Amino acid sequence: MKKINLIFIFILLIGVIVLAKFFVFKPKQTTESETKKTKKTAVINELPVKERPFVVLTPSESGGEIFISVNNTKDKLLEYEVEYQAKSDEGGTIIQGGMGRIDLSNASQPTTPKEFCFCSQSKNVKKYDRGVSGGEIVLSFSGGAKEYSLKGDFTIGNFAEKEGVFNSRNGKISLDMSKEKLNSSLVLVVVDTLGLPGELEGEILEGPYGFFTASDVKLNGSQLVFKSSKDLSGAKILGWDKQTKKWAEQETALTKDEGEISVKINNLATFVLVNPKE
Repeated sequence: MKKINLIFIFILLIGVIVLAKFFVFKPKQTTESETKKTKKTAVINELPVKERPFVVLTPSESGGEIFISVNNTKDKLLEYEVEYQAKSDEGGTIIQGGMGRIDLSNASQPTTPKEFCFCSQSKNVKKYDRGVSGGEIVLSFSGGAKEYSLKGDFTIGNFAEKEGVFNSRNGKISLDMSKEKLNSSLVLVVVDTLGLPGELEGEILEGPYGFFTASDVKLNGSQLVFKSSKDLSGAKILGWDKQTKKWAEQETALTKDEGEISVKINNLATFVLVNPKE
């Protein structure tokens, strides 16, 4: 009897191993919908900058949220996905994210800001992530002449932890406000706005990049620097004036050998580096 039981157990174990191998190592089948989704999101930022919607990410006073708004689009629907870096309980870096949509069909523009929280939420209780430093946002537009996707980066931080110096994620633009007498808890977002707030003549060399806070901030000659490997002869920095709704040329000091061009600014805005002779 014991011998029969041992044989039965041995056969059963072999069967379990075979089944486990089949289910665990069976290749994942790609469905038609997954294939279409991959094809849809594979090509991004194909649309020329001058034809793209203008995207704004405004932080809350605490920096626990950002508010997404778009302008200059004829599309009917925006679906977005935000991925960002935060600190784990152990002190390491973790990747978090979320998604949402904005109905553009009957919306006025710029659209009403849509909240995105750097947090998890359960039973209406929010648990905020710590040490959020920035990330990327992917926006898929549909319902217009054609479907397209855009992808941009952003950084976020407060005046104290950044020591007054704010940079884009790719390092192509920086703003040194370290000499300004500002609240240490002031939160600022630097974002690739993907599109322009208004019509622009000339060749875009770098940008556009937007600097956004929860409330207006007055500066006293803080230094804004663009870095570029392109030919900067004749290049100019333009800033978008929200009051006049026009681009304003900034007085620049060019350093050709370092591939940098800088300007002193008194207001936060959306900036772009252009060659007027396109």
